[in-house]
Amino acid sequence: MAWQPYTYHGQVFNLAHLDEFEHIFVQPADKSKPERTYRVWVRFSHHCFTESSKDTDDTNLRFGSPKDARTFDVLRWQLSQHLPDVIRSLMQRTISHTGHNNYLTIEILNARGTRIEYEVYFDLHRNPSDKRIHLVVTSAFPRDMARLHARPNFNKIRFSTILFNVQHNKPIRTQR
Repeated sequence: MAWQPYTYHGQVFNLAHLDEFEHIFVQPADKSKPERTYRVWVRFSHHCFTESSKDTDDTNLRFGSPKDARTFDVLRWQLSQHLPDVIRSLMQRTISHTGHNNYLTIEILNARGTRIEYEVYFDLHRNPSDKRIHLVVTSAFPRDMARLHARPNFNKIRFSTILFNVQHNKPIRTQR
């Protein structure tokens, strides 16, 4: 899918950085395992640059369908510029299993000297018809530090483990 630019009061917000792409992840060989490569098709949801709509939002900022009405968010859009690189670097990142069939990685960004923790949620599945692995970034947003205490501790998992299990239709165990 190719995203069309979003325009608000004459300002154009390019979304092309969130167009679908294919990426090959390489798991290096180690003492007991050969090198493995995984061809993954990557897509991004509109939740990466929108937020939940509120009654007080400017209706011109509405984005999405009536079933999933969202509001365009400039900060999320700005941060989304980093998403393709975040996804390409998943093999080197700390990944957490949320316990809800999706995963989380956190990018630390500095914007104007301010530290921003950027939560990136994604899921993976193998398409039964074409046998390809699909990774969908379902949401990405700055972490709300005020709500951090309410979050459970997530279990860490290697991205290579997720890829292997998805490729071979194996379940991914969650430990809570």
